Amino acid sequence: MLGLLLLAGLEPGGEHLFSLCPVSWVWQSGCPGCGLGRSIAYLFRGEIMSSWQAHPLGVPALLLLSWRVTGLLAHSCKLYLHHSKL
Repeated sequence: MLGLLLLAGLEPGGEHLFSLCPVSWVWQSGCPGCGLGRSIAYLFRGEIMSSWQAHPLGVPALLLLSWRVTGLLAHSCKLYLHHSKL
């Protein structure tokens, strides 16, 4: 969830001085996943075409991550409610 919140606050068109991707340290073009975070950041701003240009899998990645975060939160609430009844 924190990662999605950080991507929502990211300025996708800005300069990025550092990358966590070790492949991009070696090759200028990066790896097949490079641009995915930028694509999601564009989606949070409603810029669908820019998102697609940054990485075509941005929409499916955001949907998958949102589904997973929702599932984990629901599971935590379920566990919390179960333990509070004891």
